[in-house]
Amino acid sequence: VSRAFLSLPNNTILQFVVEGSFGNMNIIKQYRDTIKTNDNFSKTIVNEKIDFLYGLKSKEYRYYLYVTIPKNKIPAGIFYFTGLKNKMAEYHSQQLTAINSISNNIVRELSANGIKSRQMLNDEILSFFYKKLNPGLPLDFKTRPGETLRSQLCLSAAENNFYYATLGDKYYKAVNLYSRPESISFFNVVQFLSQLDVDFTANFTLLVNPSEDLHKVLKSA
Repeated sequence: VSRAFLSLPNNTILQFVVEGSFGNMNIIKQYRDTIKTNDNFSKTIVNEKIDFLYGLKSKEYRYYLYVTIPKNKIPAGIFYFTGLKNKMAEYHSQQLTAINSISNNIVRELSANGIKSRQMLNDEILSFFYKKLNPGLPLDFKTRPGETLRSQLCLSAAENNFYYATLGDKYYKAVNLYSRPESISFFNVVQFLSQLDVDFTANFTLLVNPSEDLHKVLKSA
C-alpha cells in the first residue's frame, strides 16, 4: 500500500483521520430508556446489566482518508471573457477527473490488500463537516436553498492561535508527536491510540514530494 501511495503525483496530500470513541454508548442509553418496569428485582437486573456494559468500555474506530491533489496549471488566456464560463467548466471537469482517478486507484489498492473502503456520499460528507465545524450542536443538517453552503456548514467563527484553536464552545490544542528525525511505525501509532481513554480524532498527513527535492533538503540539512 505504501508503494502505491508514494507513486501518486508529486505534491499530492494524503490525510489519514482516525476517530476513536467508546462505542455504542448511545445504544446503551437507548436501551436503558426503553426499559419500563416497576418491579424492583427487574430494575436491579437491568441496572447491573447496564453497569456491566458501561464497564466494558468497548472502543469504536472510524477511518477516513482525504486526498488533495495539486491543481493543474491554468491554461494561458483562460481569463479572457470570450467563453470564460465554458473554459472554467472544462478546467474544473479535468480536476474532478484527476482526483476521481486517483481515489479509485487508492480504493482498488486497499481492496487488493484486504482493506474495504468506499467513497463517501454527498450527504455523508456534508454531515461529517457539519459535525466537525459545529461541535456540541445536534446533528440535524439539511441544506436550505437560497443560502450559501459555507454559511450553513459553519455556524460559528473559529479563533485560531499559534498553540490552540477554539470552535464554538470547544477548545483544541495540537500535540506534535514527531520530535526526532526517526520514523514512527504503524505499530507505535496503534499502540499510542489504544492507550487513549477519551474520545479523540487523530490526523496523520503524508505529502508526496519529488525525490530530487527531498535529496536537496537532506543535503542542505
